[in-house]
Amino acid sequence: MKNIKKYIKKKLSKLYRGIYWIYVYVSCKRTQNIRDSRRKHKSFVYIINGL
Repeated sequence: MKNIKKYIKKKLSKLYRGIYWIYVYVSCKRTQNIRDSRRKHKSFVYIINGL
C-alpha cells in the first residue's frame, strides 16, 4: 500500500512540475515584470506543497 502511494505521489509531482513550468512560461510571457511573476510563482509553489 505504501509503495502505491509513493508511486502516485511521484507521478503527481512530475505532472505538477510540468504544469508549473507551463504556468511560469505563460506568466513570464504575459508580464514583463519579473518581480511580480516571482511572487506569483512562490504562491504557486506553496499551493503545490499543500497538495
